[in-house]
Amino acid sequence: MNAVRIWSQRTVRVLTFAAAAGIVLAGDAAAQDVRQAGIDEATSEATYYGAVQNVLTRNCVGCHSANAAALGGITPPMELTSYEMARRWSSRIATAVKNNYMPPWDADVQHQGTFKDERYISDEDKQILISWAEAGAPMGDPSEAEAVVSSADVVTRTAEVAPDGSLWRAGVPDVTFGFQEPVLVCEEVEDWQPRLPMQVVDGEITEPRWIRSMEINTGPSVHHTVSSHLGVGVPGRGPFEFPEGWGILLTEDPYVSISMHYHKEAGPGTAVLDDT
Repeated sequence: MNAVRIWSQRTVRVLTFAAAAGIVLAGDAAAQDVRQAGIDEATSEATYYGAVQNVLTRNCVGCHSANAAALGGITPPMELTSYEMARRWSSRIATAVKNNYMPPWDADVQHQGTFKDERYISDEDKQILISWAEAGAPMGDPSEAEAVVSSADVVTRTAEVAPDGSLWRAGVPDVTFGFQEPVLVCEEVEDWQPRLPMQVVDGEITEPRWIRSMEINTGPSVHHTVSSHLGVGVPGRGPFEFPEGWGILLTEDPYVSISMHYHKEAGPGTAVLDDT
């Protein structure tokens, strides 16, 4: 069951949210050497195994992979973990990074180094992906794959599996909220923004508690979510953890609601059930 989970504490300590989104870039010298090698190759012809696989591993596959936890309630529409998969989407990848649509991070580059779990992609990595797509997405030599992958400076946050089989990046929660029953998003719906009540579906709240972190896990037809108690779910947001000394008070009998924005193609066969 997809749901919203919160982590709470009885004392008013500041809630420092868990590492969101899976990939944190760390710049050591060895990794910079590998990146530069990929950049030099890209000036002639970037290949998947020569440079692109490394770039995708650093910047994309934390979300675009099988069984990855939905970040901010969004399930990526494709995997980018193999040459065959990445080649199919090469033009879209190039367009997305060229227009700064991916990775999902809106803060201007002048603020780089300010925020936790930033999602900036370097100009060098962008150019490798663009050059690769423009060259027709060549595969390159598969024998280079192991060296490239092992050199990627990737730090991932492994999702924990709850008893019901759901995946959560911030760990097993104290309390889980969900709908009383799945919401039907009908065939004729293209955009729909209902405000819906949520109830405790796992755990209990017997006294007021301070929320220190929260994570929203929704279905693929959800564009974004907003809740006063449960935070915001948007592409790339991931789990949220409050800074030290801050939090949201949750009473022992809370009324929790969430504003959903469903977005999908309308037409026959497009109806879905959402079990956020």
